[in-house]
Parts: sequence; structure tokens; C-alpha cells
Amino acid sequence: MENLRKEARMMQDTRIIAYFRQCLPREMNFSSQKEFAETLASIPSNEIPLSNVEVKRNYHQVLTGSIVGLGVSCSALTETSTPWCVGLGIVRAFDYVKGQLFLLTPVPPNALQNVQLIMQSTIEIPACLQQVQHLNA
Repeated sequence: MENLRKEARMMQDTRIIAYFRQCLPREMNFSSQKEFAETLASIPSNEIPLSNVEVKRNYHQVLTGSIVGLGVSCSALTETSTPWCVGLGIVRAFDYVKGQLFLLTPVPPNALQNVQLIMQSTIEIPACLQQVQHLNA
């Protein structure tokens, strides 16, 4: 049973890494997960005005360094109030003075402009990405 859990975790980590790999140019090659994580950590964050989004969590600090869902309200499109998730992001920081959320995501900027909800996820950041300190800064 323990081996099955480890294997499931490895598969989930691989999928998350592949998802965030989209943040980088396709032609970039990496010789290790550490090199990938360091390169990912070095790219600029997307900035989203906090006034544009509702954060579905009481404590913003808890979200820093975690994977979140990026939602668009469907109420304008349909009668349902269930948000539509346009992608995932890693919250790097909140700047309350500037009213900005700093986010790492492969979601294109034009789609990010429509994001209205930041939803806490139960997806854990892969261990290789957690080891890079400036990924969350």
C-alpha cells in the first residue's frame, strides 16, 4: 500500500511539473528537476490586481506558496453560479500596498484578465519545486 501511495504521488508530481513546464519556452531543455525548478523560479510573476479577484480563503498568507485554481464566474454566461477554472497558478506573494497578487501560471495574460476567483487547491506543490526558495518570493 505504501508503494502505491508513493507511485501515485510521483505521478501527480509529474503532471504538475508538466503543467507548469508550459510557463517556459518549448525549446528549453533541462538536465534535472533542480535545473527546471530554478529556471521556473527565475521567470517573472504575473500581477493580478487584488481588486479584480475574490480570494476563496480567509487567510491570504496561507495561500502564499501554494497551488490555486483560477476561476471565471459563469453567471454572466449561464444561469449556473459554478465557477469555471481556466487553469492553475502558484501564489508567489501578495502586495497589499500595491494591491497586487503575484502568480506563476501558464495561463495566457488575456485569459488572466478574466479571472475573478482565486480558489485554494488541495494539490500539493511537488517536492522538487518546494526546495527552490525564490519560487515563492
